[in-house]
Amino acid sequence: MPETSSRPLRCPRCKGNDLMDYGESFDCKTCRLEFEKEDLLLYDEDDVLSVEEKSKIIKGLKKQ
Repeated sequence: MPETSSRPLRCPRCKGNDLMDYGESFDCKTCRLEFEKEDLLLYDEDDVLSVEEKSKIIKGLKKQ
């Protein structure tokens, strides 16, 4: 399991730190994507999907 307490919060996509913190999630001002903080605790940074990506996957599955 990834350890996040020793690293600062940053965007898993662009690795930037220009973020808008919403408590349980945050937006990257550079990528314009939203991420859930819990995902950074559960998965490696490279495996984290944005809220927008998750939504597209779910919509695609519902159409099947």
